[in-house]
Amino acid sequence: MNSLLQTLYFTNHLRKAVYKMPTEADDSSKSVALALQRVFQELQFSDKPVGTKKLTKSFGWETLDSFMQHDVQEFLRVLLDKLESKMKGTCLEGTIPRLFEGKMSSYIKCKNVEYTSTRIETFYDIQLNIKGKKNIDESFKDYVATETLDDDNKYDAGEHGLQEAEKGVIFVSFPPVLHLHLMRFQYDPVTDNSVKFNDRFEFYEHISLDAYLQEPEATPAEYTLHAVLVHSGDNHGGHYVVYINPLGDGKWCKCTKAEAIDHNYGAMAQDPGDVLFESLSNVLCTKAEAIDHNYGGLDDDLSLQARHCSNAYMLVYIRDSALPTVLQDISEQDIPTDEQLVPVTHFYKDIYNTFGIPFFIKVKNGEPYASVRRRIKARLGVPDKEWEKYKLAILTMNRIDYITEDEGCVNVNDFRSQTTNNPRQTAPYFGLEHINKLQKRSRFSYLEKAIKIYN
Repeated sequence: MNSLLQTLYFTNHLRKAVYKMPTEADDSSKSVALALQRVFQELQFSDKPVGTKKLTKSFGWETLDSFMQHDVQEFLRVLLDKLESKMKGTCLEGTIPRLFEGKMSSYIKCKNVEYTSTRIETFYDIQLNIKGKKNIDESFKDYVATETLDDDNKYDAGEHGLQEAEKGVIFVSFPPVLHLHLMRFQYDPVTDNSVKFNDRFEFYEHISLDAYLQEPEATPAEYTLHAVLVHSGDNHGGHYVVYINPLGDGKWCKCTKAEAIDHNYGAMAQDPGDVLFESLSNVLCTKAEAIDHNYGGLDDDLSLQARHCSNAYMLVYIRDSALPTVLQDISEQDIPTDEQLVPVTHFYKDIYNTFGIPFFIKVKNGEPYASVRRRIKARLGVPDKEWEKYKLAILTMNRIDYITEDEGCVNVNDFRSQTTNNPRQTAPYFGLEHINKLQKRSRFSYLEKAIKIYN
């Protein structure tokens, strides 16, 4: 899942739209939009690990079993559906389908009479069968191959009766951003388990899909590879890596779980030119590492035979005509530098004595702290008399700074991570002390940490 979030983060048009979504009134425990804003914002500004627990919790996925039951394709579909719903009725409406939606026609055509049944369907991703296929071209040919309906399986053509027919699909349009899921994991009825196919399967940096269209589109269906999501291991687990071509110019970088989460990508958004590759120099890789080495199967070089279980399971392509739009520059005006999502946790006397359920609140530069207090009070629904027993503070790892009614205004930079030699140092956050209300002591972490996701 983290690999997919990285590819979505580097889909600049989507990232700009996510930043602009109205989330001020959202419940931080249930809002997918707010959780994704926080993940993107922390990737933008933080050099500390970025947790995804709030995002997966907003899906209702809170246990390891939950994650095991949902694959990356389902996660992507749910996420895009949630974002599309959130954008409706705003200036962002239509962003998701304009980026990711394609159309295909499912048809049944009779051989001996003039009768054809068609149905237009939309898609946000395509599942390609790779078993027994040498490359991506063979998989697409297999996808649009027709099935003959004859003998006992003839088609009921209404007034024409039972007829021999051909059944198939043909693409009507391809989207600007094309997600291809390679079916590495499939059910094996013999073992009654999911198995991983490590067979060699070739894909390319540039592909043309015009041959699979019902009719030519206004612009050629030519695509450039933007991301390669790789799994190393078997169906029981393994390691996930994503290779990204951020600017679509063939300069690739490799992001492992640790590198992808820990690295500060803030410089990229401010200047998507040389600064990106200066800041990511430690993870740059060759085109061969990103593409050729992830075909699967046995490499000709015997020293690489151990790599056969490391192979691509998902590809992201961007239409050449849409590259300037999809990977458009992120200017300083597009980055919400004047606002910040800040955690709020409940505590008693010291920062380790936390209890209750933490939540997030969005604050803006210059907002009076009195206003922040009022919004937290409204968020919790605390009566006026009871509110007198609460004290708002800014907490760091070893310090409590209480905020008085006339304290002044918010400076969002005060709530952003500062580079230190202590990897456990977190960004400052709000603490709400409950005075004279001793709670059962709990030492659980009030801030989420990066977690392992196995899909």
